[in-house]
Amino acid sequence: MKIDRAFKAGLKGGGRMPARVAVIDTGFWLDHPSIAHYNKKLSFNFVPGEKLMFNTNLTPDGSDLSHGTHTSSIIGGADLGGKGTIGVAPKADLVLLKVLGDGGYGDDHAILSAIAYAASDSVLADIINLSLGVTINKRGEPGSYTAADAQFIIEMWTRTMQYAYQQGTTVIGATGEDIDGGISLDQKANLALVDIPTSLPHVIGVSATGPVFWGRDQKTNLDAFAPYSWYGSKIIDFAAPGGNTEVSINHPGAQCTYKLRSKTTLSFACSNFDYVLSACCSKKTLFPRSEFNFATRYGWIAGTSMAAPHVAGVAALIVGKAGRRVSPDALLRHLKACTNDLGAAGKDAKYGNGRINAGKVVDLVL
Repeated sequence: MKIDRAFKAGLKGGGRMPARVAVIDTGFWLDHPSIAHYNKKLSFNFVPGEKLMFNTNLTPDGSDLSHGTHTSSIIGGADLGGKGTIGVAPKADLVLLKVLGDGGYGDDHAILSAIAYAASDSVLADIINLSLGVTINKRGEPGSYTAADAQFIIEMWTRTMQYAYQQGTTVIGATGEDIDGGISLDQKANLALVDIPTSLPHVIGVSATGPVFWGRDQKTNLDAFAPYSWYGSKIIDFAAPGGNTEVSINHPGAQCTYKLRSKTTLSFACSNFDYVLSACCSKKTLFPRSEFNFATRYGWIAGTSMAAPHVAGVAALIVGKAGRRVSPDALLRHLKACTNDLGAAGKDAKYGNGRINAGKVVDLVL
């Protein structure tokens, strides 16, 4: 993504008017150094009976893995002087909005309320990141919901996205994913499926890419299309790093080593090196200890949920460089100029307009 080029040019999402990014997600580890600079005045919890802070005691398995911490750190994780990871736009103004309970549940009301709040005059977020979603069948699902119910849900979401657009807020969403393999919404059998939010008007849809066996070969292709990522000509605008699961599926026992500066050599599943590393966990480091046998507050995860924040981060770099509000239409146009064309020439169903490239923000005339 050539983020280092943007950083060297002084572009970090800050400036005279820092880009404001609303991260609509799970609870967050608010004490994590990577996101401790979040906007405490505007951040808010929309889940009844819970708090904005992630609570391990409410999770089914006692894990301290916070999806929201991971995504928000990808977008705007602080520069900690070489410790941990750094976000795409470390100077962005992060507004953290909890809509998914720590027990793994959520509902449309909380999510749509958070979107409306983020776009309202009280917040005026420049960008909203939605690393969440749901798939609706327009024909309904027997025993679950009718076609009329589906239409109502789609209409609610569409109106909310229209409001955000009218308020000048750009919404960026992760496309659907499936551990058993991504599907094409262009296929006749899937034409009735609506991937919310990426199928909706005024939403920038993001698919995922990632390396394969990077732990053994640092020259491997970094932009292989992730096998779990959904795709379609009407839902994908951009691709971005989300991690690749091919090794975990086809070579689950493969081990790779990594030597730390302390000269300690660690051994991990090779699949981890193909995932996205970001802030994730509590001071107890429960998830990293169980998954990696290593005490750290950072962890590897793969998903379109990790891809969308990379695009949101680049959007924040653009807004920060402009030093003013940038309309959704203009921001989309600028993002298209900050890509590397992959796959079929031009816009295609898997990579959209291409894999996002933060370094090209330097060349934009705003």
